[in-house]
Amino acid sequence: LKSVFRIRHAESLEDVDPTLHVVKDEEVPLTDQGKAQLLNLGETWATRFASWEHVAVYLSPSKRVIESWEILSQYFPKPQTIEIDARIRNLNWGNTNIENRSQIEAERYKAGVLKYQFPGGDNSPEYVHKINQLVKKAVSNRKEETSPEHIVMVTHGFPLRIIARYLLHVSDAEFKWLRNPPNGYCLEITYNIANDRFVTTTPLLRMKPLH
Repeated sequence: LKSVFRIRHAESLEDVDPTLHVVKDEEVPLTDQGKAQLLNLGETWATRFASWEHVAVYLSPSKRVIESWEILSQYFPKPQTIEIDARIRNLNWGNTNIENRSQIEAERYKAGVLKYQFPGGDNSPEYVHKINQLVKKAVSNRKEETSPEHIVMVTHGFPLRIIARYLLHVSDAEFKWLRNPPNGYCLEITYNIANDRFVTTTPLLRMKPLH
């Protein structure tokens, strides 16, 4: 294994209209702007991707993620192994709506984003545990010749941060200051086989400096 490359889906209809409720979360499509973002992203990284071999891809089942990969995949070499895994789906905020969102957000940050139980939605510790299980499985043979050289995970903002937390051993105290990445954001984490350590080569976005 050489790297784990994580991508947040491009701009979707929900990003333009966060009050959107007429479409199920997993059916939210990309916007035209989102599609343009991906073409630009692919062109920017095309030379780098072209040198890759044996790429393992993990996708959230959401339409906006699958559409993102359909556009990006043309820039990646073949063959690819592709898995759609619900463990890296979008976080389910349950009964959250326009009227109670600010209250839910206040309660969530008071309890801790890694500990909060959304009314009618996800239990955060369980959600995080499932993502950790997937990442652990994906990198389990990282020292072996059978390991893919590169792992690509296309997902949403919160699971993207959870994946980084697991691989980079980010503390809970530091995690709360990680900022939700923008649409089309890429984070590359390289693997050093000599000391069995993952290291980020692109910066983690933070709401404030560590020191």
